[in-house]
Amino acid sequence: MAFAVMLLVLAPALPTVRGQAPGAAYLPREGRRDPALKAQMTKLLAARGIRPVEIRIIEPEWQVERAPDDGAVRARTINAAVVYRGAEGAGLLMRYVLFRSEPSRGRGLRFDDLFIADLGKPRPLAKGTVRAPGG
Repeated sequence: MAFAVMLLVLAPALPTVRGQAPGAAYLPREGRRDPALKAQMTKLLAARGIRPVEIRIIEPEWQVERAPDDGAVRARTINAAVVYRGAEGAGLLMRYVLFRSEPSRGRGLRFDDLFIADLGKPRPLAKGTVRAPGG
């Protein structure tokens, strides 16, 4: 308990920027450029009603999940920052989305199907972070 109190006292206050929404998100740097993967991500997001303005894959490589007993690959995941237009008047929003792919059965170690493992929470995007088409 004392440790947590000490952290609160020692942690500097987060700076606020005039004109920004509280908790505004800043778009992270791109870690990987992969147009084919971004096209798959766009399709999956569209199926959930999200039309991305920009997708940035923020990890340079897939994160591999292995079975603890034999080390076999169970799945691989990768994170992306997704910018999209919110409801009328809401401006641009950003979510961190976790995409997951599992190996195909009986075809060796091939990853065919990509799906959304975690859609993340929408946050307002800080002004001037990205330029939206038509906006």
